[in-house]
Amino acid sequence: MAYINKQRDKIVNYINNCIIDERLRPGQKLPAENTLASSLGVSRVTVRRALGILEESGTIVRIANKGAFVKDNAPSETQQISVPFIAQDAQRNSRFLDIYSGVQDSFARHNIQSLLSVTGFSAVKERELILDFYQKGYRYMLLMSPFSDKNISFYWSMMQKGVNFVFLDKRPLKIPCDSVASNNFDGAYKATSYLISQGHKKIALISTQTFKSATSNAERFDGYCLAMKQQNLFDSSLVFENPEMFDVNIIDDILAQHPEITALFVLADFAAIPILKHLNEKNIKISIFGFDNLRETANLIPALSTVEQQFYQIGFNAAQLLYERIINPNKPFVTQAIPVKLIIRDSVYQITKNHYYEQVSEK
Repeated sequence: MAYINKQRDKIVNYINNCIIDERLRPGQKLPAENTLASSLGVSRVTVRRALGILEESGTIVRIANKGAFVKDNAPSETQQISVPFIAQDAQRNSRFLDIYSGVQDSFARHNIQSLLSVTGFSAVKERELILDFYQKGYRYMLLMSPFSDKNISFYWSMMQKGVNFVFLDKRPLKIPCDSVASNNFDGAYKATSYLISQGHKKIALISTQTFKSATSNAERFDGYCLAMKQQNLFDSSLVFENPEMFDVNIIDDILAQHPEITALFVLADFAAIPILKHLNEKNIKISIFGFDNLRETANLIPALSTVEQQFYQIGFNAAQLLYERIINPNKPFVTQAIPVKLIIRDSVYQITKNHYYEQVSEK
């Protein structure tokens, strides 16, 4: 029985992929059952069972004496649909604009228009926007929330009412969902490992959010922890969560309490940049590694070493994932982790055996 189910699922996945890749378009007739059976090496009974599942999910319709057809519930070349994109901000920085460009380019392929709304970092505003769009009849939404621990029960209740979300950058805790984000764990692990390779043993981690409030930061924390623990360097007293509004002066208190620190891993460039400037003004030489590779990081003195995220790709893939959900509302949830890479610049110094600093040339 398990073998039969596996073969059946093979057919289901094949047809779904044909629809996603547009080898089969809305309204197009599927190949005959015997043709599918022959080309995929399964029995006609297995094909028939697979088509039954696809029909139940709303992916296809079967018409007596005519065959099976892709259900015409997707946007066509002549029909444009609109999808809300609810974001935490729309400031003119490279991070959001790159994400939004990716969303726009992906949607343009499928004749979908994005409706941008801004929450202003308010959980209440986010709920209000989602509810307003729902009441207007929208059932598919992109959501770039600043929170992972707020509005969880609200998301779930809306999903139970038929709303389909794709989450960008962060995802809600404990809810199965579609999401696209950077490979935060890998980025943090590699950044921390690089600092260790340059002779640093006392590496402080600074987060502008609590780890429970943002899955992105929690994953970066886990990557940092693994790299430090593998070298027996982890020290929980060097981990700093700052849930309140970020204040650059906090770094003075940290260094006063821990003068042994030689490197800082800051989990967001927007916090790493003022820290770097602040330490420069005080002529304090400490290695700093950020995360994001915002455009301005390359123009600092010294230029900031950081982890580069593919913001455009996050937006593009999230919009594509939502399109796939429109095509097949019952498909399994997908979690995508977009690769990142290290950008090594002048803000990281190498510690020699004599504990002197040597500047690392940009790679």
